[in-house]
Amino acid sequence: MRTYYDQSIVGAGIVGIAHALAAASLGLRVVVLDRDRRAVGASVRNFGLVTVTGQQRGLCHRRALRSRDIGDAVGPLADIPIVHRGLVLAAFRDESMDVIDAFVADAEMGAGCSDLTRQTALAAHPELNPERLLGALWSPHERRVDPRYAVARLARWLARSHDVDFLFGVAVHGAAAPRVETSIGPIRADRVVVCPGSDFTGLWSDRIAALGLTKCKLHMLRLAQPAPDWRLSAGIMNDTSVVRYLGYAELPPAETVRARPHSSWLPICTILATCSTPAPSRHASADGTSHMRTSVPTGWPCGSRMGLPIPWPNTSRPSATCAGWTQATARPFPVRPSAVCRSRADR
Repeated sequence: MRTYYDQSIVGAGIVGIAHALAAASLGLRVVVLDRDRRAVGASVRNFGLVTVTGQQRGLCHRRALRSRDIGDAVGPLADIPIVHRGLVLAAFRDESMDVIDAFVADAEMGAGCSDLTRQTALAAHPELNPERLLGALWSPHERRVDPRYAVARLARWLARSHDVDFLFGVAVHGAAAPRVETSIGPIRADRVVVCPGSDFTGLWSDRIAALGLTKCKLHMLRLAQPAPDWRLSAGIMNDTSVVRYLGYAELPPAETVRARPHSSWLPICTILATCSTPAPSRHASADGTSHMRTSVPTGWPCGSRMGLPIPWPNTSRPSATCAGWTQATARPFPVRPSAVCRSRADR
């Protein structure tokens, strides 16, 4: 452990790890601190999908593409396999197909994407439920990794190949460069980055409050494995995504979809033909997801294994599961090759 750093990062989730990679690749001396013994928030509880398609037009979409490219470069070095390549957005309503058609026709956001007929979608992705399926959007841009392992392997690779110091189990009580107050004493750094995850009441709570962020709840759907060798053909979403992701929702045809009553949406579990009794986690092979704003009751459990109707998202307000506080750099940074970490002690 050094006595002085160029950059200290509070929070060892994927946002903190990304800041550490960017800084270390520029040759900076970096320390990452986290109050837990490992990442325990959305970075490991989410579904591990690098979502490009459907991100808001412009800067957000370009950053999503860049994030995917960085992941492609770093993943093999950190021994992080790709579980799925590409995304299928299944459509069960005519209005959703109209949004897909408009999206594919968009030269910027729809580049490389295609709309699939019902027959083509079922032939390429037989796990989709044929009942009421009208067609689908196919995108080659997405990548999905196993979130249970990815963040831990990235941290070990950064420590080994980029000499990043990771201090887990260390609480940070105050952060104002050049001094970071921690449970093991002060650490000095020229710059401080705070990546608090969903903790909006800790460090820099006044800055977070000023942004008016709204938290999301995420329901994960675990499926019983129909056969020992069964796996999804790609990342899969249903057409509620066309009102959640602004790349779709800001297209004119989405207004018709948004006007539909909440009760008309199909439960998330109906997207797959093989959806059945939820399995114990050690047997689960697929995740389906729904995002909800905190207007749902506070006691509504996260991580539910039930397929539940999805409350309508309020896309007019910002939402976040994590926040980082630095000026993003537009210039590319090099990735230094290193020996691949083969350890399987990931949990």
